[in-house]
Amino acid sequence: MKNNLPLAIVGLDPGTTTAYVLLGLKKEIVHSFSGKELGLNKVISQIIDHSRPLIVGTDKAKTPSFVEEFSRKTGAVIISPPEDLGREEKRLMLVEMGYTSFNGDEHEKDCLAAALYAYRKIATKLEKIDAFIKDNNLEAKRREFTKIALKENLSFQPIKEILTKGDRGDKNEESFKIVKEAILENKFTKKDHLVLFKKIRDLQSDNYRLNSKLKELEKQFKPLEKNNVLLAKKSNNFNQKVDSLFLFKEQRLKQRTLEVEQKTQEIVKLKDEILRLNQQIGQNNAYILIKKLEDLGTAEFEKSDKNFGIKAGDILWINNPEIHSLFVLEELKGKNIRLISEKKFPAVLKNKFQTANLVKVEMVDESKLYLWADSTKLEEKFKQESDIVDKVVQDYKKQREKEY
Repeated sequence: MKNNLPLAIVGLDPGTTTAYVLLGLKKEIVHSFSGKELGLNKVISQIIDHSRPLIVGTDKAKTPSFVEEFSRKTGAVIISPPEDLGREEKRLMLVEMGYTSFNGDEHEKDCLAAALYAYRKIATKLEKIDAFIKDNNLEAKRREFTKIALKENLSFQPIKEILTKGDRGDKNEESFKIVKEAILENKFTKKDHLVLFKKIRDLQSDNYRLNSKLKELEKQFKPLEKNNVLLAKKSNNFNQKVDSLFLFKEQRLKQRTLEVEQKTQEIVKLKDEILRLNQQIGQNNAYILIKKLEDLGTAEFEKSDKNFGIKAGDILWINNPEIHSLFVLEELKGKNIRLISEKKFPAVLKNKFQTANLVKVEMVDESKLYLWADSTKLEEKFKQESDIVDKVVQDYKKQREKEY
């Protein structure tokens, strides 16, 4: 069955001849192939017939767009070297790691070297994953645990909670089930769910601490009432001190109660946001998620990256595209980011990114941080903008040819 296909590291080498090698997590070669003029969809189809890709490795320091698209469509994490792997370096890697008998062509050997480089990068983490699974009796969840641990930036304990609490069917733990499904089913809003999940866990921890403080104060409050009766018989001056202490404790108790109520309201709002995102996930074939930014200045970029994480392949709505910093443009460079705005884009943004102009009324839905658009219409709009740019370039070339 396809659900039992091995988790794999993909070594991918695109070009006129495209090749790939599938390397299991125990360094076994699952499958390899090379062929001319292989399209991305065909490569993905072949790979998922033999494995479930978790990591995609390349021998290039600058990740090829073909590899970026593969990562975006499959959810595989990209691992690339700081500098291009040289021919001799790749040959020695195959020798040192015991693959001298591999009989693939040169393209497939390049892929194997890329996969082995990626394996070296995650080898220590794989050992820690194995130890945690054994120590926590999670053998039945090994496949799911390994998949989440390698693909998501989460520590092991929250992953354990997601996998175990998400299966209980308890309504109070519904958020664990939502996050588990979002990650394992590779839906496009999984990162957003993780952000919300972390916030809820923080609020739940705060709520627990505040309740504990309240109980401690209540315990302190009761003996103070009894002591006050006895102290009333003593000097008025001493009674005034006791009354002041009593009032201070009562004020602290009221303040803690107010903080608990505020945290509870925040939890309710975040749960509502999760429910709304989950409804949009149910229609992810029709809609596409767009992340909202006020502008491309450094302060706005850092705030937005902290709120929901900006990653390769994202589509961003920019309210004021004329505001941008060189630092942000450099950060987004090479990540296949696409931009949308109601306002006209400056030439520097058009030269660096694929852009499109839309009005908000053309969007399907909107929240504080996100917009949702009809995926078909949005892609058509990007294509129209791209066709216009291509036509301008072609017209310019023809004009230059006439002049010479």
